[in-house]
Amino acid sequence: MDTVCLTTRQALTSEPNTRNSEVLQHVASCEACSAFSQKLKQFDDKLKSALHVDIPEGLESRILLAQRMSDDAKEIENSGNVVAFKKSPAAQQRDYRWMSLAAALVLAVGLSLGMFKWGETHGVQNEVLAHIDSHLEELEKDENIKLASLNEFLEQHGLSASEGIGYVRHVSNCPIDGKIVPHLVVADDQGKPVTVMYIPWKDASENEPFKNKRFKGVLVGAQKGSFAIVSEDSSSLSPVKNRVIKSMEIDI
Repeated sequence: MDTVCLTTRQALTSEPNTRNSEVLQHVASCEACSAFSQKLKQFDDKLKSALHVDIPEGLESRILLAQRMSDDAKEIENSGNVVAFKKSPAAQQRDYRWMSLAAALVLAVGLSLGMFKWGETHGVQNEVLAHIDSHLEELEKDENIKLASLNEFLEQHGLSASEGIGYVRHVSNCPIDGKIVPHLVVADDQGKPVTVMYIPWKDASENEPFKNKRFKGVLVGAQKGSFAIVSEDSSSLSPVKNRVIKSMEIDI
């Protein structure tokens, strides 16, 4: 997700019915952000509907009757030794309205959790970019990982590689979305570092590009899960992607 899309979605989340011309112009030209806007408006409508809770007919009188019976029973049980403090009908109705509002808020929170989950389409990609940004030193390492050592490392992840993977500068285990994934830094045709991560739980039906201010990436679908390939130079993505798809085997 690029910066404009991210900024637009943040603005829409704060104000689904915004009239900001820049936001509206981007939504009109971006299919993904347009879909996000529609989904957000649907959620906003559900939230407003949930907060408008009407008291069912006759419920107030039933609540008051039950309260009176309870108070009478307490007075009898305590034989007058304890003074029973009774709420007025107006106070009891206010209490019910507050309970209704609390129930509506619980429903709204449930709906919002589903909404936020829907809005995290690019969650894995963003975590990959954030990890690279916070571990830039890994791009500088050049440990010349041999194929045997590489496959020994990949085996724990149910992967294996052939010579076609090319020159591997560095390998490590990295946390993404709360799980540990294999992180490779390979060299492109010019020797520049390119990050390759295997995301077994993320299925990509087609190449999904993503980026931030510094890095460009693509999520490439495999027979199980997908590979995230990231570089500062977008021209490196396609050649490395082809090498990864041809040389990496998934054994799980």
